[in-house]
Amino acid sequence: MNNHLASKETDGRGRDVIKPSNIRIWLHQKRMSKLAKVLWAGQGMRLRTETSHHPRMKRFLECVPHVMGVIKDIHQAVVDNDLDTLKEKTAPPAPRVILTSKDANGLTPLHKAAGLAHTHIVEYILSAWPSLSSDEDHTGKTPLHWAASAKNNARSFNLLVQAGADETALDNRHKPAEHYKNKPTDIDRSLLSVIPEAPRISQQGFPAYFDWAMFTLEEDSDEGSQTRMKPFLSQNNLLDAVDDSSGVSGASGGDVVKSKSVHNLTNGVLTELGAPPADQKETNGNR
Repeated sequence: MNNHLASKETDGRGRDVIKPSNIRIWLHQKRMSKLAKVLWAGQGMRLRTETSHHPRMKRFLECVPHVMGVIKDIHQAVVDNDLDTLKEKTAPPAPRVILTSKDANGLTPLHKAAGLAHTHIVEYILSAWPSLSSDEDHTGKTPLHWAASAKNNARSFNLLVQAGADETALDNRHKPAEHYKNKPTDIDRSLLSVIPEAPRISQQGFPAYFDWAMFTLEEDSDEGSQTRMKPFLSQNNLLDAVDDSSGVSGASGGDVVKSKSVHNLTNGVLTELGAPPADQKETNGNR
């Protein structure tokens, strides 16, 4: 528990701050994987004011509003408990990483589904990416904290624990999930209904040159996913465990790492600046 607190103190919330200067650097370096993380972190509007003369980056920026629209639709489907629409919006070729997309408060679709006791949606998301059960919002709360605050929500709570959620994990107030089970008024449940903003776009739909590959991270590879997912799926009998039409791909090898792996994926863009860039090969090949 002390180690968890220490890690939160050293991490801080600075990782959620994306500076315009960083965005311009990534645009100049044609680092689309970095820019995509800005979208998943719920800060896509920061990309709306940017421009580029490079054809590929110009297309990327022009497609951003369309991706933001899909993110908005996904969160709306979760709030409405509309599993069919959620499946449609997350179906291939949409990348699985879109399930990590956050709103302005750092809540992912799983945070909301867990807090609203929308169990079938919790099952669906966990069947695609179990380690999302340990992701944190901007106040350090995991989906388990939110699930604990809902009445008669034992099923969602247990699914999250089985997926790897840590019952002892503390939020920024140093409270475990159990605290909100006993004192649900200590959590602002109105945040569960917040829908991410998205700019108005043409009714003609996606542009002809739109390609989800521009927003797909290397960590989002589906290679070998079914083999790695089977133990979790069979254990919990989740929806669409063996249905290829479910619309969401399986987990990649790096996705089963708990807690910080997913948090870093969505919010850790600044912390990775000093590391060797994962997409350096692409950058060098397109200069």
